[in-house]
Amino acid sequence: MQISAFVAAASGQAFDHDETVALTQAMLAAGDRLHWAAPLIVDKHCVGGLPGNRTTPLVVAIVASAGLTMPKTSSRAITSPAGTADAMETMAPVNLDLHTMRRVVDQEGGCVSGEGRYS
Repeated sequence: MQISAFVAAASGQAFDHDETVALTQAMLAAGDRLHWAAPLIVDKHCVGGLPGNRTTPLVVAIVASAGLTMPKTSSRAITSPAGTADAMETMAPVNLDLHTMRRVVDQEGGCVSGEGRYS
């Protein structure tokens, strides 16, 4: 019910600059954050729910091969028959703990991880 009220309120009038900054900072403060030593960390985001849209493994591979760092977390199936992590798991393991995720990123420049076990 609270999400519905938020969406209804937000769709009625666009956020101003201060509201956008406050919402972004609140989202950033929620949950755990991963820190990497690379000078630039890049990300690719998708709204999800698009069956057959499997660009993440390709984008991560291309970006990492270009020398950028892309530790990518992806979701399991929520809104479609298979989430990005589910699709990626057909090619490589995605249940990575933080130590393994860091090792893969240090070695390869990027990874796709799907469990969210980053302690």
